[in-house]
Amino acid sequence: MIVDELEFLSLSRAELTFQVFVDWFERRSLLITSHLQFSEWDQVFQGERRTVTLLDRLTHQCQIYEMASESHRFW
Repeated sequence: MIVDELEFLSLSRAELTFQVFVDWFERRSLLITSHLQFSEWDQVFQGERRTVTLLDRLTHQCQIYEMASESHRFW
């Protein structure tokens, strides 16, 4: 599953997305993009406890690529 621009999830979809991520933990491949740093993900998932739980699962045995460049859309 590919989730592009995670920060634009609506509040109602954030709960569903959280549940899908947790259910897919170590069973399916996920690719997630976001302009937000991990410390800001609680804005999407409404709460520090839920966000920490999710990040713990998502970052377990993962590869994180941080891109610090300008948007490719402006090229």
